[in-house]
Amino acid sequence: PLLAFSIGYWALLVTTTSETFGSNLRSTATTVVPNIVRALFIPISAAFLFFESLFDTITSATIVGFICCFIAIIGTYFLEETFGKDLNFVEE
Repeated sequence: PLLAFSIGYWALLVTTTSETFGSNLRSTATTVVPNIVRALFIPISAAFLFFESLFDTITSATIVGFICCFIAIIGTYFLEETFGKDLNFVEE
């Protein structure tokens, strides 16, 4: 179930990214955002190493996991609804 949740969240991330940007930037944004998420491995692993110096490995992984899930839930909560939105943006 947890693997299905993470895969579903990844699909939601890519879909929401492509719907948020106008048609002329859609491909670029949909490609860049997953790469930014992959690059976040560096601060996440640094946070894990920091907490591992204070706690044991399981507790550190749990703390980092909860922090990441909390940030993801907050980010999802504040997303703008894109249903019915005109995608013919005018870039200036």
